[in-house]
Amino acid sequence: GLDCLRVGQHAQAEDLFVEESRRPKGKQFYATVGRAFVALELGRDNDLEHFLEHAAIMANADKEKIYISLLLSRYYALHGDHWKAGHALDNVFGLRRDLVEALYRQIQLMAQDELGEKSIRQLRALVADRKELFVSALMDPQLCVIAGPVEDLLVVRLQVQRQEAEENLLKAQAICQDLKTWFIGEDSPSASLSADLAGLEKQFAQGSYYDLIDVAHKAQALLRASYRLQESTIDAMKSDIAKALADWEAFRRLWQDYPYQSFFKNFQEILQAAREKLTEIEGFAQQNIHGQLYHTIQERLIQVRGDCAALKALSGRMAWVRLVCDGAKLFGQKLLVTELVMLGLGALLFPLLAYWLADDSGGMIGLLTNSWLQKQALLGITLFVAPLFALGQTLWQMMDV
Repeated sequence: GLDCLRVGQHAQAEDLFVEESRRPKGKQFYATVGRAFVALELGRDNDLEHFLEHAAIMANADKEKIYISLLLSRYYALHGDHWKAGHALDNVFGLRRDLVEALYRQIQLMAQDELGEKSIRQLRALVADRKELFVSALMDPQLCVIAGPVEDLLVVRLQVQRQEAEENLLKAQAICQDLKTWFIGEDSPSASLSADLAGLEKQFAQGSYYDLIDVAHKAQALLRASYRLQESTIDAMKSDIAKALADWEAFRRLWQDYPYQSFFKNFQEILQAAREKLTEIEGFAQQNIHGQLYHTIQERLIQVRGDCAALKALSGRMAWVRLVCDGAKLFGQKLLVTELVMLGLGALLFPLLAYWLADDSGGMIGLLTNSWLQKQALLGITLFVAPLFALGQTLWQMMDV
């Protein structure tokens, strides 16, 4: 039906609306509104009023009641019945007090009822909240009776909007300029923000009302994006500082527990230099961070990372020295014990064997009682057997550790 109405086929449209209204589960409300539109197109004012009022009775949902009340308000106003028009708007306000269409329609009625001052106050508040109504109010013929005050109001509104856009743009320019000192290069995170700012500056230069609205909103969004970039950068910097402190603390504990510090004097020097840089970094991080200070902290962190890399290289050498020294000490201990045990066993073994073989008539007794042979045997134990046995014990124990 609405498609027929759009192309001017009024008779066919009305037939379709009537058919829809007679269907048991048809959309009677919308069909009745459609018949009202047909009556409007054909100039049948009595039928138009009848169908609109009938549709108002049939409305069930809130959106249907609001829609038909706005149509009735418009109809009554066009026919000079402002009281009924206002009453229809009251029905809307009973459902939605903040509906912009109803509030603007109320302003139109106030203007026609010569309530100019009150309508101007309400229009000022409405345009401030819904800035897109600026041009509508400027070109609305129903506000002609208060055209002068409306124009003055809108001129002030334009100035306020220009000031808001300019203030937000200046803030965005300031923070983008500061971000340029934080990041260097065309691929830096601030490059896209600078490009957006350049677009806003061109749009602000155009100076139209809607351009100014757009600039004010986008400049605020640009500010929020810039603040988020700063915050994420500072958070990443603090994480780097915390990691550097943790690395330094690990090297400090390693040095504190290292038993052979005299071999690596430069380790302590590097450790102390890194601690001084970290203390300086922590002091900088407590201040209000700006671009130059951020770069200073990054430079110090690079130096600390270099120190940590040097300490890591030294720690590898220290581990080998500790392994060798600990192994030598353990080997010495094992060797001493092993030699004492084996020499004691050797010294007892020769007399025992000689005693057990006392009845042997061969030359074995002579060999066992030969002092030179005993010395050579004990020397072999001392130089070969005990060291090998002690070395085996040392390796076994160090593998367990």
